[in-house]
Amino acid sequence: MIVMKFGGTSIQSADSLQRVCNIIHDRLNLQPVIVNSAMGKVTRRLLKIARLAAEGDTIQADRELNELQSYHDQIIQALLPGFSTHILMDQITCFFEELYKLKDGVSVLRDLTERSQDKFLAYGELISSSILAGVLQAADMNAVWCDARELIITDDRFTHAQPLVDITYAKLRDKIQPLVNSGKIPVIQGFIGATREQATTTLGFEGSDFTAALVGAALNADDVQIWKDVPGVMTADPDIFPNPLTVKKISFDEAAELSFFGAKVLHPSSIAPARQKEIPVHVLNSKSPDNPGTELSEHGVHMDYPVISITYKRPVYLISLRNDQYLPFYDFFKAIFDVLDRERLTPYLVSIAERSVKMILSTEANLQHLTDDLNFIAGIEIFSNKATVSLIGKRLVHYPSISGRIANCLNDIQIDLISHGASHMNTTAVMNADQVERVIERFHNEFFQEINYKYFKSYEGRQ
Repeated sequence: MIVMKFGGTSIQSADSLQRVCNIIHDRLNLQPVIVNSAMGKVTRRLLKIARLAAEGDTIQADRELNELQSYHDQIIQALLPGFSTHILMDQITCFFEELYKLKDGVSVLRDLTERSQDKFLAYGELISSSILAGVLQAADMNAVWCDARELIITDDRFTHAQPLVDITYAKLRDKIQPLVNSGKIPVIQGFIGATREQATTTLGFEGSDFTAALVGAALNADDVQIWKDVPGVMTADPDIFPNPLTVKKISFDEAAELSFFGAKVLHPSSIAPARQKEIPVHVLNSKSPDNPGTELSEHGVHMDYPVISITYKRPVYLISLRNDQYLPFYDFFKAIFDVLDRERLTPYLVSIAERSVKMILSTEANLQHLTDDLNFIAGIEIFSNKATVSLIGKRLVHYPSISGRIANCLNDIQIDLISHGASHMNTTAVMNADQVERVIERFHNEFFQEINYKYFKSYEGRQ
C-alpha cells in the first residue's frame, strides 16, 4: 500500500488533474491512498477573502468568492461535461453556500478569529478532494471521498494544530484500512483536521505533507509519495538559480534541516511520522511521473560532498535586543523566550553575547505585539528586508577547509550574522535580501563544480 500526496500545483488545472488521474491509474496495483491539497493558490485566496470580510469589504469579498467558484466550475466542466446533472454538483454548491454564510458572519462581527480562519481555509481541500474523487470515479476508478475531519483528530491550537496521534492512527486504521482492503481508493484532504469537539482545525501551511505521513504511518504503508511540480529535492531553488541539480537520495535529518531553513519541497513535520515507522518518502514530479525523483530515508547516502543543497529564506526580520537594564543574564534570556512562547514564535537563528541577543524571525511575526512586549525587557532594533542563505549537508561542519571556502564566497558580502556548527549539518548566513541570488550562485559554483551522477541528476534529467 502507498500514500500519494498531490500538492496544489499538481491539481491546479483540468490538464494537471487529468495527469494526476493517469498517475493514480498506473499505480492501482500498489493500493494507493490519496491525500491532496487545495488547488493552486486557493488557500491564500480564501485567506484574502476572509480578511476582506473581517474588514467589512463585503463587495470585494463577494467578487473574490465568485471568481473562486467560477475557477472550480470551469475545471469541473472541462473534466466532467455532465457536471450540471452530476451528483458532484450538490456537494460543491453546498460547500460554496457554507463559505458565503461564513463570510457573512465574519463581516458582521468584523472579527476573524483563528478558529474562523481554520474553518474558512478548510474549504479549499474539501472542494478539491471532492472534484478529484469525482474525476477518478468518472474514469472508472473506485474512489471514495473521506472527510479528514473525522480522521485527523487534533488539539485546539487553531491555525497550527497538532494531531492527537493515538486517536488519529486508530481512526485511520478503522476507517481507511477496510476501504483499501476492499479495493477502493480513499481520497483524503491534507492540511485539515478537527478537535475532539468537532471544530475544524488546520495543521499550518504545507500541512498536507504532514497528513500524508500520518496516513502512511497509521497504515504501515510501503511508501509515502509527495507529488510536486519539481523533479525532487534540488541543490538550489530553480526559480533563482537556473541550473540546479536533483538530489537522488537524502537523509531525513538533512530534509528536516532544509525544510526549516526555507526549502519548499517538504513540510518539516511531515518527516517525523514516516521516520518513526521507517517508511521511505519519495518526492516525485507530477509532470514527469517516470522520473525517480528524490528518496528520503533514515541514512540517505554516504557521499564525499560536504553540501547536499543550498536553501534560503527571504525576507526575514533581524531583531537585536540589548540588556539596557543590566538584568542577570538568566532573567534577561528567560524574559525574551517567555515573550516568544506567548507569541508562538520560533526564531530561525539566535546569537547570544553578554548583554545582547540577536535573532532571526519570520516576517509573519506580529511586530507590534512583539515590540510592545520586548520594550519592557530590552532596547530593541528591528531590521527588515533581510535574508538567510543556508548550506545543508550531514558532513558539512566536519569537512576539511569548509570554513575557508565559505569565507571566500562571502568575502565582499556584508554579513549580519553567521551560524556554523550549531547544527552539524548547517551553516547559515544572514544578509540583505538583495544579495541572495549572488550568494547562492557563488556557493553553488564552489560546492558543485564537479558533479557525481551517483548522487545527483542534472535539472530536468539532462546529464
